[in-house]
Amino acid sequence: MISVKGGNKTQRELIEIAITFYARKLMKGSVWKPVECRVDLRRRYPRYTTSRKGVGATWYQPRFNIIDINISISFGGMAAVAILAHEMIHANQFLTGLLINHDTGGCTWKTTEYSEALVKMVADPRYLPWEKQAYAGELTLFNKFAKHYGLENMDDPQGYQFMLEQG
Repeated sequence: MISVKGGNKTQRELIEIAITFYARKLMKGSVWKPVECRVDLRRRYPRYTTSRKGVGATWYQPRFNIIDINISISFGGMAAVAILAHEMIHANQFLTGLLINHDTGGCTWKTTEYSEALVKMVADPRYLPWEKQAYAGELTLFNKFAKHYGLENMDDPQGYQFMLEQG
């Protein structure tokens, strides 16, 4: 199940289409099917301190099998779709057990535990192993999406409408 709140109708529809596309590309078979994915689109999320100035974040609630994704839409719809590619890689990391978040604020990547304090000490989050993987794959995933929907001019709002019509 996918639910998207915030943004406008076109942005919500665009994100729903992108989630489905990314899930098919990233997550094999039954891993994705029972998951509830909730996305919140906002202008910005100031409390995040990522190198992207808080444009996205993903959490997993394994007890309820829920993925929560927050995405900034301050850069436009296609930028949100690109940010979503990064966040969906994190969702895949959670669902496959590569990344486990802890109630204490820390996490485990593969078999290595990272305390919340250690994660916050890292000057550039891109150097954290789960972020390296997400950054390495986001552009390829996003480009597959854009190519699939024939979006040659990604800054063109008409491109969003075309993609929505293609379903």
